[in-house]
Amino acid sequence: MPHLILEYSSNLLEKTTLSGVFKKCHVILAEMLPTEINSCISRAIESDQYYIGEGQPNRAFIHVSLRLKTGRTFETLQKTSENILMAIKEYCEESSEKLNLHISLEVIELGKTYFSKK
Repeated sequence: MPHLILEYSSNLLEKTTLSGVFKKCHVILAEMLPTEINSCISRAIESDQYYIGEGQPNRAFIHVSLRLKTGRTFETLQKTSENILMAIKEYCEESSEKLNLHISLEVIELGKTYFSKK
């Protein structure tokens, strides 16, 4: 049931092929949390209105929100997050080289008010 929401600046060079990084992230989530890979849901949101630092056009960002149910240790969440960040950085190698790319990740643990149905 993990939801991975990837927000990114519109100048990201790899934006047309994000399904590849989602595939890598789903494997990481399935192995490290652990969870069923078929329960992972990922989506991307492009931001064409953004401002980074002093507005330099060669700056870009990716921010990942990872939403999941509670019950995992801090260490598990930290290692999973580090692996996802590394996968995204490797996947976005061209943007990392040509742009000043900032990648961040936030884990949001869903509580008793989260409901779902298949």
